[in-house]
Amino acid sequence: TKTVTGLSIATQCSFSSIATNDDGVRTESGPATSLYTLAAVPNKPSFTNTTANTTDIEINASTNPADVEFAVSLSNGQYVQADGTIASGAIWQTKTLWDNTTVTGLAPNTTYTFQVKARNGDHVETTTSEAESIVTLAATPSQQDLYNYNTFTDKLEFYISYDTNPQSTEFAVQDSISGLYLQIDAFLGESQIWHAQAPASYIFGLNPGTNYAIRVKARNASSIETEWGVSRKLSTMPNVPGTPILIDTTTNSISVEIDNGSNPNNVTYAIYENNSSLFVKADGTFSETEVWQSQGEWGTTSISNLNVNQNLSLKVKAKNDDNAETNYSSAISVYTLAKIPAAPTVEALSSSSISIAINTNENPGSVFYAIQEVTSGKYVGYYSGLQDVEDWRTFEYWQDCIIGGLEGSTEYTFNVKARNSDYVE
Repeated sequence: TKTVTGLSIATQCSFSSIATNDDGVRTESGPATSLYTLAAVPNKPSFTNTTANTTDIEINASTNPADVEFAVSLSNGQYVQADGTIASGAIWQTKTLWDNTTVTGLAPNTTYTFQVKARNGDHVETTTSEAESIVTLAATPSQQDLYNYNTFTDKLEFYISYDTNPQSTEFAVQDSISGLYLQIDAFLGESQIWHAQAPASYIFGLNPGTNYAIRVKARNASSIETEWGVSRKLSTMPNVPGTPILIDTTTNSISVEIDNGSNPNNVTYAIYENNSSLFVKADGTFSETEVWQSQGEWGTTSISNLNVNQNLSLKVKAKNDDNAETNYSSAISVYTLAKIPAAPTVEALSSSSISIAINTNENPGSVFYAIQEVTSGKYVGYYSGLQDVEDWRTFEYWQDCIIGGLEGSTEYTFNVKARNSDYVE
């Protein structure tokens, strides 16, 4: 046996034999035998441009010549195919062909281990190279599920969708409006927290009537992060407003302001009048349809063109930017003022009695009046002449009023005051 050295790797060699006699005469060459030297074991492969589902492969041929073929295997026993898919059965290609291949069909955030082996022209295979592992990127999370159910003022119901990511994937959750992140305790805070599993199903500690835009990003086992997914926008429910605040009343108007119930400025309000079943408009008149304005836009609203001693029962509801409405507040019930009566008409009937007629100044019949004798400071009583306390009665009672028990030849001066149904004089 003769060992031939100095041959090139994976190169075809042809051998033939000749014979020589004792006189040194050679025969012609016998039939030739051809074979290839073995290919060198390749170096481990390289990978670039790895995504959640693909990676680009590069063969590291070692000292092998360009015509040597390579097969790429995975740790699960399958092989990369010529089109980049993964299937059973080895595919043999040169480095030039493999280096244009994108491996496809990979799962997000998953570790894959690859090895390469070579073969020469006689299809004699080498052992496999050292292994090279990659971790695919996590898939960018989709728009997440976020719910309010028109109920919650301080929390939102929230579920992370893993999409195609495995459940070992870590997620960070952010409100893109405030820039705050979901913490382990399910409240929002300044630190970005990576959750090893899907966070709690609620985000707590939120403000009423406030807009939130929740988005999620993921990272793989190598801590490579995805982009943020698309935000899901939702508002918490506003607080139910407080009872409207009475600012002023006149004989034909009532002025009120909104009690916002600690809601933020973006929340809007509608004012409803119970007696008429109408809504207050921005100009203080009434409408059959709701008029929505912010607290600042309502300001001090004067509801005008009312009647004397007219009752309004006003309540307010709020809505957020998602058009979700609260219940109504408790109502404020208020009457417009009565007009100041004109001077009464007085007539002496006898030396001890006087008739007095009230001039209502167009007050309605629901207004009450009290009559005072100015000199004595006493008040006219419906049954008892002059007395120390006011006697409040409607015009219907006073219209035939006769005051008896008076002193003869004495001057009496009378005036009248009115009050509305809220007892405002």
